[in-house]
Amino acid sequence: AGAMTAVPMSERELGPLLHDDTVISVINAEDMVVVSGPFDAIDALEASLAAQGVTARRLQTSHAFHSPMMEPILDEFRDEVTKAQPSEPRIPLAANLTGTWMTDAQAIDPAYWVDQLRHTVRFADCLRTLFEQPDVVALDRPLL
Repeated sequence: AGAMTAVPMSERELGPLLHDDTVISVINAEDMVVVSGPFDAIDALEASLAAQGVTARRLQTSHAFHSPMMEPILDEFRDEVTKAQPSEPRIPLAANLTGTWMTDAQAIDPAYWVDQLRHTVRFADCLRTLFEQPDVVALDRPLL
C-alpha cells in the first residue's frame, strides 16, 4: 500500500523537493506530475508543498504505482504477464516508458511490462508522439 498525489509542477521543479522514498511516477504534462511513495512521505510532501502555496491533489489509489514500492510483486507480475502471452499490437501504441512508439519486441516482452509497472510513466511524451501524426483524434472515456 502507498499513496500517489498530483502536483502542478514540472519534473525539473519538483525533483529537488523529493526524498529517497518518493518518486515521480507519472509525467502527465510539462507542469503536472504525480508522485508516489509511502503514506507518511506523501503526507509530508503535500504539507511542504502547501507551505509553499502549491496544492497537491491526492489520488484515490490502493498502491504507490510506478515506484519502488512495487518491487515486492514484480516477479509475480512478470509470471502473470508471461502466462498471458502478450502479442504484437495490431495498431501502433505509444510506450509509456519511453514516450515513443512501442516496438513489437517491447509489446511481447514481460520485462517491458514489469518496468512499466515500476518506473515513471511518460504520458506527456506519449501524447506528443501521438499528435505528431496527422489526423489524430484523442478520445477519453468516463470512469464509471
